[in-house]
Amino acid sequence: MMLIEVPWIRSTGASAFVLLLLGLWLSFVGMKRGPRVSTKILAGLNFAWVALFFFGFFVMGAVPDSPKFDGLKTAPDFTLKDENNSAVSLADARAEGPVLLVFYRGFW
Repeated sequence: MMLIEVPWIRSTGASAFVLLLLGLWLSFVGMKRGPRVSTKILAGLNFAWVALFFFGFFVMGAVPDSPKFDGLKTAPDFTLKDENNSAVSLADARAEGPVLLVFYRGFW
């Protein structure tokens, strides 16, 4: 929680990966030092869970390319009213820098 204000940690999830690696290291140490078979089984399950997490995070979490939107590069110019009932055009907003369009269902 102390590092949540650091932007690159908040946006990358580095702290979660550090905790996962720390947990794997503790499992490995416990597996090496523990004489019981159950300790080795639990450590193996821990490794399997982390591998499944990494697979889900990096492989299944990737957004596939969509051929449906290949031709659409930029949105057509339009003018709409904002929450203050002022006219806002996409061309004026694009002149100031990058634009993120967010559409809400409903009305103001």
